[in-house]
Amino acid sequence: DSGEVAGGGKGYVSFTHQISDKWKGQGVQKAIQVNGKWVQPVGPVKFTGFVNYSDRRENDYQDLDQRWLGQFGYKLDNISNNFPLAVALANAYNNDTAYPAPFTNTPDAIDAVYYNASGLRKDVIGGLKADWQITPDFTAHVTGYGHHNDGRGLWYTPYVGTPGGPPIALRTTEYTINRGGAIASADYKIAGNDIEGGLWYEDNSFQQARRFYGVDATGSSPNSLDFPSNPFFTQWVGHFKTKTWQFHLQDTWRVTDALKLNFGFKSLNVDVVGNQDIVDGKHPVGEIKSTRNFLPQAGVNYKIDGSSEVFADYAENMRAFVGANTGGPFSTNQVGFDAIKSKLKPETSQTGELGYRFHAGPIQAVVAGYYVKFHDRLLATQVGAGIIGNPSALSNVGSVTTKGVEVSGAWKFAPSWSLMGSYAYNSSKYDQNTLDGSGAVVALTGGKTVVDAPKSIANATLGYDNGSLFGSVNVAYTSSRFYTYTNDRSVPGHAVVDLALGYRFDEKAGDVLKGVEIQANVANATNTRYYGTIGSNGYGNSGDNDTLQAGAPVEAFISVRKQF
Repeated sequence: DSGEVAGGGKGYVSFTHQISDKWKGQGVQKAIQVNGKWVQPVGPVKFTGFVNYSDRRENDYQDLDQRWLGQFGYKLDNISNNFPLAVALANAYNNDTAYPAPFTNTPDAIDAVYYNASGLRKDVIGGLKADWQITPDFTAHVTGYGHHNDGRGLWYTPYVGTPGGPPIALRTTEYTINRGGAIASADYKIAGNDIEGGLWYEDNSFQQARRFYGVDATGSSPNSLDFPSNPFFTQWVGHFKTKTWQFHLQDTWRVTDALKLNFGFKSLNVDVVGNQDIVDGKHPVGEIKSTRNFLPQAGVNYKIDGSSEVFADYAENMRAFVGANTGGPFSTNQVGFDAIKSKLKPETSQTGELGYRFHAGPIQAVVAGYYVKFHDRLLATQVGAGIIGNPSALSNVGSVTTKGVEVSGAWKFAPSWSLMGSYAYNSSKYDQNTLDGSGAVVALTGGKTVVDAPKSIANATLGYDNGSLFGSVNVAYTSSRFYTYTNDRSVPGHAVVDLALGYRFDEKAGDVLKGVEIQANVANATNTRYYGTIGSNGYGNSGDNDTLQAGAPVEAFISVRKQF
């Protein structure tokens, strides 16, 4: 951090390097990040320039299902330390012979474990912002930015072999993002009103490809954490241009000292044009737009007295179509795209909330209820009868109703002690059954709970901090969750306990120790076995699916910090 220099400018540069082993299986997860910013006043204008860079390379965990964990244990993962076993599994699948131990007599063991997988991401984003105080009541802001990304999703697939080599190849989903845009806004204060409006424009060029690379006889090349080169086959390459325009206008009106109103709207237009640089007959070209010219937003806040207030808000929003070969309206062939492009509607939502806040002395609390209606839910279904072999395509399959209540509070019940807690109850249900393009029922989803939507989430933290010694005990609870649309598969609820204990040294400890902080953390202290993630490989209508991730067991960390 430079501190303020001659001319009033100031800035900072930060660098982070992180590397860790996976908690199970083989592999590492590492990242490098560099951030920089400079702020420079020039007369009534303050300029801010920033550049951020990151390079993230991570070996993946194997997607699991409950059957695999029940059969092979909690620490089942990819087998990147055993290439001969991966080759034996691939040969057994391709030759329809018995699988090797310990996968003997497991019909679809080819999907129980894979050799390896990883995600590689390089990003650089930078921009320049200007804030202009034109008058005491009138300000303007403008930001221009650019972002470049290179990414690879790597998977050593047993379904495609290396020409002249082992029955495994490296399959990648590759993408490059080049986007730039500008955000401009102005704010004017007059007669108790704060009127603000703005415009956002972005031009996004996204290229996506599916390629296959040869693997050597030992499985060591190409390295899973390097960007591969020289593919032996490129299956498809898609190029998508997305242009986004968004305008908004709002007013915050302080009617009285106790009553504040906020109201406005936004207008959103997103245009996606898709082209295929390598045409494989399975992906379309064309254009699709998402447009809503009036999306209202409104809110009210009323202070009952010095310690309590009530609030309410309402908002409408739209989720724009995405441009990609692996998701959205372009993840079909030309026939499927032509059938939906003129009648497909983007998903929209209507959200209302009502709540009460209280803050007096050592106690603060909030309770809020909400109601959300999602319209025109999108789902990939078959066009016509599936037995004909027609492609899948997106269709609007109804709505979702979500309602619930959230309660949270904090109590500083002694000089160094505090207690915080929160609870949320949520009910999210599909309103209709899911139909295919011909109107036939695909899944009996009407009245079923939305996937990955727990009904209850609770947190409680007991904390102690006397300025030097500090610590906490946190308990987090998540109720059961479904991972099929028909709710025939679920994972049980779980509670995880985390502990922290630390000490800060002040000036009494001398110059060397002053500003030093030592902290110990224990995550999942009770070593609870649970499913941390569901839907890592998407969701199905029914039945088990390789789409779960086991939560990490007990882990301990020691952190040492020094402030100067």
